[in-house]
Order: sequence, then C-alpha cells, then structure tokens
Amino acid sequence: MATRITELPNELTANIDSVDAAGIVRLLRQSDAQLFAGWGAHPSINDAAILTKISCLAVKAATLLKENQQKEGENVFVFSGCGTSGRIAWICSRAYNRLLHHLGNKPCFHYLTSGGDVSLIISNELPEDDPPQGIHH
Repeated sequence: MATRITELPNELTANIDSVDAAGIVRLLRQSDAQLFAGWGAHPSINDAAILTKISCLAVKAATLLKENQQKEGENVFVFSGCGTSGRIAWICSRAYNRLLHHLGNKPCFHYLTSGGDVSLIISNELPEDDPPQGIHH
C-alpha cells in the first residue's frame, strides 16, 4: 500500500525540532497554508476541480436530507476518521443531529472512528496506523 499523503514528511517541517516555540508555530502555519496553495503535485483546496467536487457533494447531501424529511429518515450520513479526524467525525455527527432535532427532523448522522469509541478519549495509535486493525476495533 502506498504511503498516505498525511503520513508523508513535509520539507517545511523537517527541522521543526530545532526551532523555538514561535518558529514551530510559523512552520505549522506555513504547512497549513499548503492546503490552500497546493502541496507538491497535489491540488489546492481552492482549485476548480476540488471546488466542483465539494459543490457536487453539497448538492447531493442537501438532496438526501430533503428526502429524509419526506421519507422519515431513510438516508444515513457517516463521517469517519482516525485519531483527531475520528473525533471531528463524532463532533460533526452530534452537532448536525442536534440541529436536525431542533428543526423537528430525525437524526441521520453517524460516525465511525478507528479504534472505536474509546479512541474518542484515549489515543490508540495501532488502529490509526493500521487500517485493517482499525476496522476490527
């Protein structure tokens, strides 16, 4: 399996352990900026192709949510992730479900996090770094 982009070293932060706290913040800000400028051969989050995909996804999600109001919740949305992404999946599913409940609609957002619910509280590196292992936890 090819190394995931999030696991690749970034040349900007190669010497992060040799700078002071302000330097660390500066390096992290610069690496975060690569999301908007692009990294290596990868597109920017603001590139037309990416924005088109996000727009299509938003339209599809809105359509499915509207169908849920008419069909009493047959569609389900699942956020997933490992580590921090899994925690964000949990937060988003809870927030969207609260909003739906407030609007009088049935909750339809769920989450999956590598390592199971315990990983929401306690970091568990094994399932985060080994996808097949994460599925079984």
